[in-house]
Amino acid sequence: CYPKPQPVPVTVPAPQPVPVPAPQPVPVPAPQPVPVPAPQPAPAPEPRPAPQDPAAIAADPTKPLVCRPVEEEDELQLCWVSSCDSSEEDDTSTEEDQSG
Repeated sequence: CYPKPQPVPVTVPAPQPVPVPAPQPVPVPAPQPVPVPAPQPAPAPEPRPAPQDPAAIAADPTKPLVCRPVEEEDELQLCWVSSCDSSEEDDTSTEEDQSG
């Protein structure tokens, strides 16, 4: 009779392991990765400072003051062109001196 009761307790522990698999299917960890992508859009606010760039300000018609400096820049470019021409002349004269 003693040996018979032993097999009975063996079957009792078996049901315990069954509930263990239940926690595995818990999809709680899956939702965690979802919030991670959300922070990525956060950098979007950074582009806001971009308008501070002179190019963006010039594009805004509300700030005509920026348009005026642009014209001055064009004049400066013309000056640069004339200065380049003069520099080329200097180079030719130096070459002549060296050959002489």
